[in-house]
Amino acid sequence: MHITMIAVGSRGDVQPLVALGMSLQKIGYRIRFAGPPPFQDFIQEKGLEFKPFGTDLKEFFDLDVGIDWIEKCDNPVNMYLGYAKTVLPFLRQELDACLAACQNTDAIIHGIFVPACPHIAEALDVPIFSALLQPRQRTQSHPSCFMPPHIQLGGLYNWGSHVLIEQLYWQPLRSEVNRWRKEVLGLKPWPLLGQSPDYPAFAAYSPSVLPKPKDWPSTYHVPGFWFLENEQSWQPPSDLLDFLDAGKPPIYIGFGSMVSRHPEKMTEIIVEALELTQQRGIIMRGWTGLGPKNTSDRIFVTDPLPHHWLFPKVAAVVYHGGAGTTASALRAGVPLVVIPFGTDQPFWGAHLHKLGVAAPPISYKKLTVEILTKAIAKVTTDDNIKTRARHLGEQIRAEDGIGETVKLIDRYLQSKPKPTLAAA
Repeated sequence: MHITMIAVGSRGDVQPLVALGMSLQKIGYRIRFAGPPPFQDFIQEKGLEFKPFGTDLKEFFDLDVGIDWIEKCDNPVNMYLGYAKTVLPFLRQELDACLAACQNTDAIIHGIFVPACPHIAEALDVPIFSALLQPRQRTQSHPSCFMPPHIQLGGLYNWGSHVLIEQLYWQPLRSEVNRWRKEVLGLKPWPLLGQSPDYPAFAAYSPSVLPKPKDWPSTYHVPGFWFLENEQSWQPPSDLLDFLDAGKPPIYIGFGSMVSRHPEKMTEIIVEALELTQQRGIIMRGWTGLGPKNTSDRIFVTDPLPHHWLFPKVAAVVYHGGAGTTASALRAGVPLVVIPFGTDQPFWGAHLHKLGVAAPPISYKKLTVEILTKAIAKVTTDDNIKTRARHLGEQIRAEDGIGETVKLIDRYLQSKPKPTLAAA
């Protein structure tokens, strides 16, 4: 049976689905992975068929419009309006490209921000599954992960916040998607408020971190994180090994695919906070270009490294709160400092602090030497945070998120579920 998997975004958005695809292929499914062109080599090296789909997110973030979006995406309305403004001129092209990627497939597995997938599954009459790295289903248990996490107004607000986010996503795309449904797929248009998918979904995070709410449907699963198998061929640089051996475990600082207009200022804050706390640091340059021009024996600057190898060797992880890095840091069992930029990052930052494994989250817009120094000192001296992080890491390492997901998908496919949709 042939499965088409589709994901867009950064490495943190793509890699977990690649890991799932590899495991599905091991039990006999043929996997075609449609993803951004920069990941072609990475995906093909894992033995999966590759189909270019989506844009190079780094190219977008290198533009002023990309940085503008980052600066506004801590507000959900601005985030979705900015997304729509960026996508709309190319939406028809993206819908057609997604349809081309799904030809001659027997099932579809898709990540977020791929609006064509439920419509294509309906037209092709094939099973479809959502693969999500954050909670996206309506619930009264917590607000949408894209809403400001400090607003806590109870169950009705929580439920309504999910509906709001759904409409912020759907309404700007509605006219073009419905036109495409009619002209290309030969389907009736969706109603004004859209339709709620009623097909299986997998939230790829640990139930030890965020349990499944009681009001979620039985088709929505929380099987655990999806980790990529260790890359045996990768060898750490000798100078990094020498740095790790030269002193106590360092602090990791990296913001992944996030960008900033002022990387030099952020670097100055990081370096001074490390000095004030007497900590060594490993700074990952990332897309924002962090790192001092003149390093010292207390700071090591690097390009991206496998998190599964590095994180167990550090004293704490200071990062942006992205779902992929969150998974690796939690599995390592080390304390966290989350500096969210936007999207779902504030949600994870607030939730990890609530779990007692992280310092209070710090908006990158409010980052100062004093605040970062206090947060690093907190997570490196508070035994309660260290203990909770270690225990949570043990729980996550005992889970088999991919194994459970593969079993569920295989069971669904054997029964051949078809996509069903309910009025929103």
